[in-house]
Amino acid sequence: MKTINQNFINIWEKYRNKTFSRGRECICPNCKETATYNHLIQQANILRTMEVNGKIRKLDFTPAYYGGNAEFKLFGTAKSFGFYGFCDTHDTTIFRPIEVGVTINTWKEKYAQYLLAYRTLAYRKVHGENALKVYTEISKDFPEISFECRKERITKDLELSNFYFTLLQDGIDNGDYSNIDFFFTILPHRIDIACCDVIYFNGSSYFGTVEDREYYITMFFPFENSTIVIIGYNKQGLSNYSEWLNYLKVLFESPYKSDHYCAINNILIGCREQCMSPTYYNSLPESAIREFLDTWHKQVRTV
Repeated sequence: MKTINQNFINIWEKYRNKTFSRGRECICPNCKETATYNHLIQQANILRTMEVNGKIRKLDFTPAYYGGNAEFKLFGTAKSFGFYGFCDTHDTTIFRPIEVGVTINTWKEKYAQYLLAYRTLAYRKVHGENALKVYTEISKDFPEISFECRKERITKDLELSNFYFTLLQDGIDNGDYSNIDFFFTILPHRIDIACCDVIYFNGSSYFGTVEDREYYITMFFPFENSTIVIIGYNKQGLSNYSEWLNYLKVLFESPYKSDHYCAINNILIGCREQCMSPTYYNSLPESAIREFLDTWHKQVRTV
């Protein structure tokens, strides 16, 4: 690939800002209302309990064209993990059960796990569609640069996301929560890290082909004095339970806190959408943060 100059960066940013910031139609089928600014990770029940002076430490990374650097930057809580996905009506009615009057018992219910997974897939779907639009637009301005590999990968990502989004959509519409299974546990201590994202594998590598469908919807977050862990998967898509998932189950079911941290780290290495409280971040050795980010960068190919 040719060297990227400042002109490319300026045009890239123009398309990104235009595509990711504008409204679109609601993601719900047959809804023509304009999507409003939604949040992937709950503000009131999760992020507000982690913030310091209205801010959290969110994983932020620049595209590969900028060098692909990653760091945990301070972001305002209200502006974090936002996307244009649902109209006001659907955002309010669909997700009310996990927004209002929530207790720790709420997360034990499969409908709540379904709703969390559904919002996670909506975010990935919207993000993938927007990224594909950016690459399509910038290809017109820079025909000498090939973006086909990245566009192909995003297209495959979208095929997976759309497949699982439809499964979840059907389950919510019909009140049938049998299409997706969940590993669920409550850790008896609070870890001030939150993550909502998907991981899929090809053998021992992160990501994978569409045909593999070894696809996991990973969600965990602090709640009161505990940590909620939810991992959604389609049992029919796994020949057996994945070695990765079995490994995590053993760690999470261990009585040792160190094993829980090991399992959390194993998930975070493959996820983009994650954050931690500034207080927790400040408690970590700088070398540990750098080691994590270096490993993360090798595993996750940024878009």
